[in-house]
Amino acid sequence: MNRINIEDVEEFTYLGTTVSTKGGGTEDISARLNKGRQTFRRLNKTWNSSVYSKRTKIKLFNALVQPVVLFGSQTWKMTEGDNKKKTCSNPSASAGFTRYTGHTSSPTTIAKKRTDTEMK
Repeated sequence: MNRINIEDVEEFTYLGTTVSTKGGGTEDISARLNKGRQTFRRLNKTWNSSVYSKRTKIKLFNALVQPVVLFGSQTWKMTEGDNKKKTCSNPSASAGFTRYTGHTSSPTTIAKKRTDTEMK
């Protein structure tokens, strides 16, 4: 038979999710939050624009940023340490989002609310 050598790796990405030998979801959660922040920053001109209403900005956030953050969140393995890390590491980013949209949820707080609900 044909023998195929399979490489042993510490971590890899499969369908957008980081799989690690460490078993924790910390890296995956951090990656999702960072992708959400990047998506949010790409829309800075929109958030700063006076052309769009707060309602439209919230709809854009819910349609464009929130899915990026929450993709795969149903399968996140949460530890107590992960739970503590979900608070916003950049308070000025949360304040900026609230100022632009009037919406109180940043990518980080949305992930926290979603996973807290699922852990119950």
